[in-house]
Amino acid sequence: MSKVNGVVNTITKIITWVLVVLLMLGIIGGVAYFALRSQGVTFYVEYGGEKYFAAGEGGSIKLYNLVDNSFSVRSLKGEDVNYNVKVYANSANDFAFSHNDSKYHFVRTDDETYNDYTEIFGTKKGKEGFTLTFPQDFTPELAVERKYGGDIALSEPLNEDYAYFVIEVTSDKSAVKLWYTFENFVISTDSPNVVF
Repeated sequence: MSKVNGVVNTITKIITWVLVVLLMLGIIGGVAYFALRSQGVTFYVEYGGEKYFAAGEGGSIKLYNLVDNSFSVRSLKGEDVNYNVKVYANSANDFAFSHNDSKYHFVRTDDETYNDYTEIFGTKKGKEGFTLTFPQDFTPELAVERKYGGDIALSEPLNEDYAYFVIEVTSDKSAVKLWYTFENFVISTDSPNVVF
């Protein structure tokens, strides 16, 4: 009988400890949720397995041509978010160019509609996220040419390592900013295997 009582006591202690640990984790999770929410962190954007939280520092990413670059937008609770997405010119990497004998800057202060590249990148917004798509060998120069409706002449060559565009996802008063560069997605069919 004492062996049975000892086993029952041991099992009771283990269950009690498990419940205490679960309760502590729940309390810590609740405190963390409300602390993040009070700082404006109500949602996150996920791309390539990385999460970028609202009201944070954002991030630097690479986007690929010929594929849908898919982003998911979720609340901290995992629910759908009422959000807006915009792609615009990165003011940190301004450059000069000419179009139809007129000189311009990539980042325009006289007409900010020229800074919005959301449509140029084929941005498609859905309930759970959005995609950006662009063709083979797409470059910042080609994006500007599409925006202005014709060829442009750069004052100096562009640096492929610079992020010329920013994705901004906003919901309420919070935002996630993602600076991005282009990466060509190449499919080679020269060998018997398809290489990505």
